Amino acid sequence: MERIRTLALAGAASVLALGLSAASAHASETDQPLTDTKPAATEAADAPLTLGSWVSIPAHGHGVATASCPTGTFPTVGNWHTSAYDIYATDYYRSGNTWYVLGTNMGTTTEYLEATVTCLTT
Repeated sequence: MERIRTLALAGAASVLALGLSAASAHASETDQPLTDTKPAATEAADAPLTLGSWVSIPAHGHGVATASCPTGTFPTVGNWHTSAYDIYATDYYRSGNTWYVLGTNMGTTTEYLEATVTCLTT
Protein backbone atom coordinates (compact mmCIF):
# COMPACT_ATOMS: atom_id res chain seq x y z
CA MET A 1 0.00 0.00 0.00
CA GLU A 2 2.85 2.37 0.84
CA ARG A 3 4.54 1.66 -2.51
CA ILE A 4 1.30 2.52 -4.38
CA ARG A 5 1.02 5.86 -2.52
CA THR A 6 4.65 6.67 -3.27
CA LEU A 7 4.21 5.87 -6.96
CA ALA A 8 1.00 7.89 -7.14
CA LEU A 9 2.66 10.90 -5.54
CA ALA A 10 5.66 10.62 -7.85
CA GLY A 11 3.31 10.40 -10.86
CA ALA A 12 1.37 13.48 -9.70
CA ALA A 13 4.62 15.43 -9.25
CA SER A 14 5.70 14.44 -12.78
CA VAL A 15 2.41 15.58 -14.29
CA LEU A 16 2.64 18.88 -12.40
CA ALA A 17 6.22 19.47 -13.55
CA LEU A 18 5.28 18.62 -17.15
CA GLY A 19 2.34 21.04 -17.02
CA LEU A 20 4.50 23.83 -15.63
CA SER A 21 7.20 23.34 -18.25
CA ALA A 22 4.58 23.32 -21.04
CA ALA A 23 3.04 26.52 -19.69
CA SER A 24 6.48 28.13 -19.49
CA ALA A 25 7.30 27.09 -23.07
CA HIS A 26 3.97 28.46 -24.31
CA ALA A 27 4.48 31.78 -22.56
CA SER A 28 7.99 32.17 -23.97
CA GLU A 29 6.83 31.25 -27.51
CA THR A 30 3.98 33.74 -27.60
CA ASP A 31 5.19 36.30 -25.06
CA GLN A 32 1.60 36.31 -23.80
CA PRO A 33 0.45 35.12 -20.40
CA LEU A 34 -1.88 32.14 -20.32
CA THR A 35 -4.57 34.11 -18.51
CA ASP A 36 -7.20 36.10 -20.34
CA THR A 37 -6.02 39.71 -20.23
CA LYS A 38 -8.71 41.39 -22.31
CA PRO A 39 -9.30 44.90 -20.98
CA ALA A 40 -12.61 45.52 -19.29
CA ALA A 41 -15.19 47.49 -21.20
CA THR A 42 -14.54 51.19 -20.92
CA GLU A 43 -18.15 51.80 -19.96
CA ALA A 44 -17.80 49.53 -16.93
CA ALA A 45 -14.51 51.18 -15.90
CA ASP A 46 -16.10 54.62 -16.08
CA ALA A 47 -19.36 53.59 -14.42
CA PRO A 48 -19.96 55.50 -11.21
CA LEU A 49 -21.07 53.58 -8.15
CA THR A 50 -23.85 55.45 -6.39
CA LEU A 51 -24.38 54.85 -2.71
CA GLY A 52 -27.74 55.36 -1.07
CA SER A 53 -28.27 56.48 2.50
CA TRP A 54 -28.20 54.02 5.37
CA VAL A 55 -31.75 53.20 6.46
CA SER A 56 -32.46 52.07 10.02
CA ILE A 57 -34.64 49.00 10.40
CA PRO A 58 -36.06 48.30 13.85
CA ALA A 59 -35.87 44.90 15.50
CA HIS A 60 -38.18 42.42 13.74
CA GLY A 61 -39.11 45.18 11.28
CA HIS A 62 -38.90 45.91 7.58
CA GLY A 63 -37.37 48.76 5.60
CA VAL A 64 -36.55 49.98 2.09
CA ALA A 65 -33.16 51.35 1.03
CA THR A 66 -32.72 53.14 -2.31
CA ALA A 67 -29.90 54.41 -4.50
CA SER A 68 -30.58 56.56 -7.56
CA CYS A 69 -28.52 57.22 -10.67
CA PRO A 70 -27.74 60.82 -11.59
CA THR A 71 -29.43 62.48 -14.58
CA GLY A 72 -28.09 61.22 -17.90
CA THR A 73 -27.30 57.73 -16.55
CA PHE A 74 -29.26 54.54 -15.97
CA PRO A 75 -28.87 51.73 -13.43
CA THR A 76 -27.24 48.53 -14.66
CA VAL A 77 -26.72 46.52 -11.48
CA GLY A 78 -27.46 47.07 -7.82
CA ASN A 79 -26.32 45.66 -4.52
CA TRP A 80 -26.66 46.31 -0.80
CA HIS A 81 -24.74 46.41 2.47
CA THR A 82 -25.96 45.67 5.97
CA SER A 83 -24.67 46.51 9.41
CA ALA A 84 -25.31 43.00 10.74
CA TYR A 85 -26.06 39.42 9.77
CA ASP A 86 -29.59 39.85 11.14
CA ILE A 87 -30.78 41.79 8.08
CA TYR A 88 -31.95 39.85 5.04
CA ALA A 89 -32.67 41.36 1.64
CA THR A 90 -36.15 40.05 0.89
CA ASP A 91 -36.49 41.73 -2.52
CA TYR A 92 -34.53 44.02 -4.80
CA TYR A 93 -35.35 45.60 -8.14
CA ARG A 94 -34.83 48.55 -10.47
CA SER A 95 -37.56 51.03 -11.27
CA GLY A 96 -36.69 54.01 -13.45
CA ASN A 97 -33.33 55.42 -12.29
CA THR A 98 -33.57 53.93 -8.80
CA TRP A 99 -32.44 50.61 -7.27
CA TYR A 100 -34.64 49.40 -4.39
CA VAL A 101 -33.70 46.92 -1.68
CA LEU A 102 -36.31 45.67 0.76
CA GLY A 103 -34.91 44.28 3.98
CA THR A 104 -36.11 42.45 7.06
CA ASN A 105 -34.36 42.69 10.42
CA MET A 106 -34.58 39.34 12.19
CA GLY A 107 -32.54 40.59 15.15
CA THR A 108 -33.46 42.12 18.49
CA THR A 109 -31.80 45.52 17.94
CA THR A 110 -32.06 48.21 15.28
CA GLU A 111 -29.76 47.54 12.31
CA TYR A 112 -29.01 49.35 9.05
CA LEU A 113 -29.36 48.69 5.30
CA GLU A 114 -27.77 50.58 2.38
CA ALA A 115 -28.48 50.21 -1.35
CA THR A 116 -25.83 50.75 -4.04
CA VAL A 117 -26.22 51.00 -7.81
CA THR A 118 -23.78 51.13 -10.74
CA CYS A 119 -24.86 53.63 -13.39
CA LEU A 120 -23.93 53.91 -17.07
CA THR A 121 -24.19 56.94 -19.28
CA THR A 122 -27.16 56.92 -21.63
